[in-house]
Amino acid sequence: MRILGVDCATKPKNTGLCCVLDHRIEHAETGDGSVAERLAAWIEPGTPTLLAFDAPLGWPSALAPALVDHRAGDPLRPEANELFHRLTDDEIQERLGKRPLEVGADLIARTAREALSVLQELRDRTGLSIPLGWEGAPADVAVIEVYPAATLQAHGFRSSGYKGGRGRPVRESILDDFDVGPHREALAANADVFDAWLCTLAGRDFLEGRCVPPNDAQRERALIEGWIWVRSTD
Repeated sequence: MRILGVDCATKPKNTGLCCVLDHRIEHAETGDGSVAERLAAWIEPGTPTLLAFDAPLGWPSALAPALVDHRAGDPLRPEANELFHRLTDDEIQERLGKRPLEVGADLIARTAREALSVLQELRDRTGLSIPLGWEGAPADVAVIEVYPAATLQAHGFRSSGYKGGRGRPVRESILDDFDVGPHREALAANADVFDAWLCTLAGRDFLEGRCVPPNDAQRERALIEGWIWVRSTD
């Protein structure tokens, strides 16, 4: 089973990429040129592959209908939380006390759009449908949305202060608990690559059935808005 972690960004040079095959890291790097081209090179026929994207893959279900007939100067309904929060954002905050960036309101919207563009380019390059994953290992290739900081917290680690150059000591301390082989320096030196590796941890949690799925009442909305897969802390 191969897991491809992608710490999404608007530019390839800021996009972290990590490729793991059966718990062993094969690649850990930042993007260069086409991110989709690089990912396509890591997808092999006959090897089931899970893509784990650190970016929203959907928008709040109330946002699009509210904007269809809106005109400048008119009030925008419904309430702000319903317009800009996804169901999965609220679930993560309630469960872990962390609020994901609001794709309907924050700068993350540009990253989300780029992530969806990369995903479509990857479909075009491979000829694969690459659907969203909802349970278990994919038969071919599937994609899920993950949230590295929440994954860290769910695994019992510090989930703040690990970004940027000053965050290297925190990244180093986390890596002390894992066998990452010769890729340790790449993960410690670059927070984007480190986040991509965390994406693969979240992917492993998903494959092992450790993540919290949407319940029956949440599933229809999750199919529209997307779902962040983070392991249970129970």
